[in-house]
Amino acid sequence: MSKKTKIDKSRIIFVMSIIFFVISIFTKIHNTSMILKENKRKVILNNSNQKILKKESGKHADEIRYTLKISDTLGEALTYIQLNYKNGTKSQVKTVLNDSIDGVNSISSALKTMNEDLANKNVMAETNKLESQLKELMQALIENNFKTEESIINSIISDDYVQWKKDIENEFRYMI
Repeated sequence: MSKKTKIDKSRIIFVMSIIFFVISIFTKIHNTSMILKENKRKVILNNSNQKILKKESGKHADEIRYTLKISDTLGEALTYIQLNYKNGTKSQVKTVLNDSIDGVNSISSALKTMNEDLANKNVMAETNKLESQLKELMQALIENNFKTEESIINSIISDDYVQWKKDIENEFRYMI
């Protein structure tokens, strides 16, 4: 492999790591600010013995957009991992994988704030499963367990991520 190719791959990994890191931080900041704003906007009306909570339409629009962006970036990262985990660039793959785990954590946090409004409650379970698989893949990479790595990568890329992505898109299609 030429020196230029190694430098290009290093730059790509560095840029992807920064993107995931920044998106993760912005998502956490955004989620916190949205929760604070939401708490200020809730109007509780007392009507004899019942409380009525007035919901604003589209209150999760920004969270949904961030979630969809992160899910797209996650797809790119998983493709990178699939293409490079055999090539001896394990440290770079681990970096991208760690950032992917952070991205899924951000999505999970956003989904928790929207939990009551989700039509498909399985989206949260699928997100947790995806996060668990990514962590298991990280452990397999650390232990150099090639069979487990290959099994998880094939499962995540071929089935689980694709299904999760479809469910996320279907869930949010009518909410923004």
